[in-house]
Amino acid sequence: MPCILFVFSLIMVLRTPLQIAWSILISAWEGVSANAYVVRLRRRRPRLVGWAGRRLSMKRPTGLVLTIGAAAAAAALWLFISVTRAVVLKTSFAGIDQRILNLVPDIRTDGQNTFFIFVTFAASSTSVIVFLIILSLASWRRRQWWVPVLLAAAFGLERATSTVIQQIVARPRPDRSLGLLTETASVFPADTP
Repeated sequence: MPCILFVFSLIMVLRTPLQIAWSILISAWEGVSANAYVVRLRRRRPRLVGWAGRRLSMKRPTGLVLTIGAAAAAAALWLFISVTRAVVLKTSFAGIDQRILNLVPDIRTDGQNTFFIFVTFAASSTSVIVFLIILSLASWRRRQWWVPVLLAAAFGLERATSTVIQQIVARPRPDRSLGLLTETASVFPADTP
C-alpha cells in the first residue's frame, strides 16, 4: 500500500511539469516543421522524411513508442556490454562492488534481509514460471495466446543468454557469509538481484 501511495503521489507531483514539458515539445516540433531547411528537406527527400515522421508518430503503434523502446533497448544493451567488458578486463569499475560488499555486513538489518529475500524470490525463475502459467490461463480465455508465448520466449532467451555469459565470464561469487540464499552459479550476470 505505501508503494501505491508513493507512485500516486509521484504522478500527482509530476503532472504539471510533465504537461509543461509536453507543451514545450509540441511548440518545438511545430517550429521545426515550419523551418525553411526542414521544408526543403521534405521536398528533396520525401521518403526519408516520411519514414522519420512515421517513427515519431503518436498515432501508430510502430511510431514514437516503438522508437523510444528500441532506443531504450539499444542503450541498455550498450550499458550491459560496457559493464561486461569492465568485468572481463577486471577494471577498477568492476571492483566497486567488492568495496560495497565489505560494507554491507556492518549496515545490513533484518528488515533489509527480509526485503531482499522477497525481491530475490519475486525475480526468480520459479516466480516467473508461475506468472507465465497464470498469464497463459487468463490469455487463453481471451484468445490472446501470443502474449504468454512472447513472454515465455523472452524469458527463455534471457535465461539462455545469462547462462552462456556466466560460463564465458566465470566471475566467482562473493563470500558465502554475505549471501542471504545459497547459490552456486557464477555471479555475473546475476540470475537474481
